[in-house]
Amino acid sequence: MGGGVAYDCTLAGNSAGSSGGGAQGSLLYRCVVSNNLAVGAGGGVFGGGPLLYDCRLVNNRTTGASGHGGGAASTDSSPLILLSNCVVAFNNAGGAGGGVRMGQLFNCLVYSNNPTGIHQSNASNSVFIANLAFNSSDFYNCLFIGYGVVCYANQKLYNCTAVGCNGNGFAAASGSISLYNCISWSNSAADSGVSAFNSCGAGNLYTNTLLGNTTNNPMFVADGSGIGGAHLPGNYRLQPSSPCVNRGTNQAWMAGKVDLDGRPRVRYGTVDMGAYETLYRGAVFKFR
Repeated sequence: MGGGVAYDCTLAGNSAGSSGGGAQGSLLYRCVVSNNLAVGAGGGVFGGGPLLYDCRLVNNRTTGASGHGGGAASTDSSPLILLSNCVVAFNNAGGAGGGVRMGQLFNCLVYSNNPTGIHQSNASNSVFIANLAFNSSDFYNCLFIGYGVVCYANQKLYNCTAVGCNGNGFAAASGSISLYNCISWSNSAADSGVSAFNSCGAGNLYTNTLLGNTTNNPMFVADGSGIGGAHLPGNYRLQPSSPCVNRGTNQAWMAGKVDLDGRPRVRYGTVDMGAYETLYRGAVFKFR
């Protein structure tokens, strides 16, 4: 499929000798894109600027060293491919970005893609499980389970949580990356190349309390267990007595934004660390 608009469709079992095994340059709404193959980029979907809304990209793949973006991809010279409310799972790439390359993700679940979940993409309010994120852009309100994120130098992560990672929760591919209001906990290796501000983590990168950091247990509602792909997720919202509650630093981007639960990012005057804002029991809401 090329250059069209599709609603409630299934694009499955297709192949392309170049890019875009399932669709190219198309707008897709509530579609399933599965088991497609591309020799070039974008095993499921390819193209600069198309929108995928509430779609499922599953078991797509690319071949060859230049076959980037097993699930979806854009080119270096085109606008990012946009994914909103999508599931990207079990995709494979011969090149970079098993799930998505050159994408912009909002409210997505990225699960068990190979070799990485995303590459050269940015994401907000999204969950990454059992796949590494390798990135050249920034993250907001994201949760990383089982594998963390590696960013190029000078990138920033805001209000993200990394748990049970096989290796670092947050690491820099070169130089240094900055964390703001983040939590890195129960990972198998200490974070590397990180400058932390108002963040929580194990290791000496988080010992500077003058920068608002803490090495105390973040006190999740329920801890998970295990490392990497064997990690059994817990509940990574914070208990009211957590040292991470109301201990972040408010920033301009938070105005009108929501946390990973879709609730106001700043609830009680000061933002929490991590991907979730704490909601106290007995909270009263006004409806009109």
